[in-house]
Amino acid sequence: MNGSNPIRGPRGPWRPTGAAAAAGPDRLRPAGLALCLALTGCVDRGDFGRPRPGFWNDAVLPVAGTHAARSRGEPASLLPLTDAEAELRDRAWRFLMPAEPRGAVDDVLADWARARVLPRDAVPFERAAYLQAITAGGFASPASRYRRIGEDAAADAALVAPFAADAAIVLEADRVRLRALAAVPGVTEAEAAEARARVAENRCLIAWVRAETARRVAGYAYAVEHAFLAMPQAEAVAAERAVRSLAAQRRLLDALPVAGEAGGLCGGDAAPPPVQVARPVVAKG
Repeated sequence: MNGSNPIRGPRGPWRPTGAAAAAGPDRLRPAGLALCLALTGCVDRGDFGRPRPGFWNDAVLPVAGTHAARSRGEPASLLPLTDAEAELRDRAWRFLMPAEPRGAVDDVLADWARARVLPRDAVPFERAAYLQAITAGGFASPASRYRRIGEDAAADAALVAPFAADAAIVLEADRVRLRALAAVPGVTEAEAAEARARVAENRCLIAWVRAETARRVAGYAYAVEHAFLAMPQAEAVAAERAVRSLAAQRRLLDALPVAGEAGGLCGGDAAPPPVQVARPVVAKG
């Protein structure tokens, strides 16, 4: 990438001006990133904690993430996102952020890992973390904790099918894209490399969401089982059923024709926890 080419955000090119133009996208300083992270001033949240549309979240963070991912040897493309690719990334947000509430700094770390500025293991998965988070600080009744688990699992389950449908659209478009590489005359090596990088990037995102959904099932199942040991109550039945429903829904992701994270292209920890919720602990059937 030379100085004459614009930086591309998710929807198209962005041309830096002033000091940003002089520095260039590859000159993001680690000290500056650390300061931004410490102050959490670079995080601009909208509804439901999602990143608010704007210059930082739509241009700077994606470009920084692309360059950081490339530096780690992960597939990353500066091509503009198609509408379907942008929607896929919007739907991925919920599954790539931790299921449990965290502090401000941990939340920023998770968001930067999602944007690929930081490696995926910047926020390691712990099965017990969700239960610890929702029971910290006290609560009025155990029933409220079981309702929380059930509501979170049900909300995830409702979003799996739309993500899988968008993923299928993106995968089909990528299949046509790769076929077009051989048919379109005059394709340069750089164009072909960017196209292939985007195809691999899309597949890695789908594999990543599939793995994180498995981790969510594991965290929710742990929460129900261990909460029941500490405070058995009838409300645990509905929570466990919601977790089992999520586990069933995530099989839609297993059916997508995408290799797992262990394929070597995506980087990061390849092995999600196994999804083992076939045998109810709280209720029969």
